Amino acid sequence: MNKEDVTPDMDYYFNGLNMIFSRIDDDAAIENNSYMALQKEISRLGAPVIANEENPLKRAIYVNIMTYLHMYFNKLASRKHEIEFLESSRQAWVGPLFVREMVEQGYDEQNFFFYALKGLIRNGAKSAYILIYDKPIKYEKTDNWTVPDKLYLAAYYNGVVRESYEPDKRPVITVKDGIGDIVTGTNRRVVTYSLFDQDNQYGILMCECDESGIFTAYITSLQLSISIHFLEINKYKHEVEASLNDALSELEKKNQVLEFVSNSDPLTGLMNRRGLVEQALDRIKLNEGKRGYAIFADLDHLKQINDTFGHAEGDKAITAIADLLKENSSEDALIARIGGDEYLILDFDEDKLTSNPVDVIKNAYYELNKNSDLPYYIEASLGMTEFICRSGMKISDLLNMSDEVMYEAKKFRRSSVIK
Repeated sequence: MNKEDVTPDMDYYFNGLNMIFSRIDDDAAIENNSYMALQKEISRLGAPVIANEENPLKRAIYVNIMTYLHMYFNKLASRKHEIEFLESSRQAWVGPLFVREMVEQGYDEQNFFFYALKGLIRNGAKSAYILIYDKPIKYEKTDNWTVPDKLYLAAYYNGVVRESYEPDKRPVITVKDGIGDIVTGTNRRVVTYSLFDQDNQYGILMCECDESGIFTAYITSLQLSISIHFLEINKYKHEVEASLNDALSELEKKNQVLEFVSNSDPLTGLMNRRGLVEQALDRIKLNEGKRGYAIFADLDHLKQINDTFGHAEGDKAITAIADLLKENSSEDALIARIGGDEYLILDFDEDKLTSNPVDVIKNAYYELNKNSDLPYYIEASLGMTEFICRSGMKISDLLNMSDEVMYEAKKFRRSSVIK
């Protein structure tokens, strides 16, 4: 319809409509003035024209124009609400995903802030900078916020590059130097949000976004703050677990030392009687049905060595026999000093039985004495008994049987060990 087709008193109506339609092209006007307000404006302009029009045909035309305009604005309003609904639905879905992605990183700070940037970009940030304190700062409700001496750049996105730093490699931002080196360019809308949870201040988020995205960025900053709180919990949990593991490791070492002390002979390094019994039962069970042998050894004339040459030489003789027994037994043999001058070998190497183990040991201390410049002989009386490993076997029975054979051998020892 052209303006010339109706009466001149419609001029102000068309002028008003032109003004209204020009406002539709202005996004800011649409944001600040609802479509309902525009419809009221149309009704305000059109109502007196319709009321004063005497021609029924023209009045019907004016009514149809207003009806069409109202329908048009209703459709615009519906579309705007639909877009807002879709955006709110997207935010409702993106928010939990944003938090979940960060929390899933546990105590890995570099990955945590990398996913924080990912979420900010997904929510429309043109650029973003996450700056945190070295440690959270606690503020009471009555405390005034103070400018920190320095912040650490945990991660940034400058529109092209996305970077997240390891904790010990973060660039330092000081009050003196400012942020000019990281936020470059002009005419940029950068909004700053405090990252906090209850009384704890973690740092700040600097986010570049459109005016329409400021509220979304604010919500995102709150979600990031909550996630940082979980990060701090995970870091503390990891530190506690690491400390606990260190303590358990240290305790295990001390237990091993205590076990060694309680099961070992400090002079020779061999097992003592207790250590032998504990391991022998497990070894017999492991070798059930197999042959083994026990050798009881008694160092000859230890008292004579102590009385004649001193206890230091006696200790030397005790150690020499221990070394000799170790060198002439299999690697898996159990060797123990079970008394002052008494030793017991439990060996489960059946191949050793092809040659007489007692003769092997006698030949060994014969060679030792032949090449030694000690003023005394280092010898031992030996008694051996063979056995079949079986459940319920008593170590005391092996000791008694070997002991009996050893005492028979003791009848043939030297009368004196002095050379």
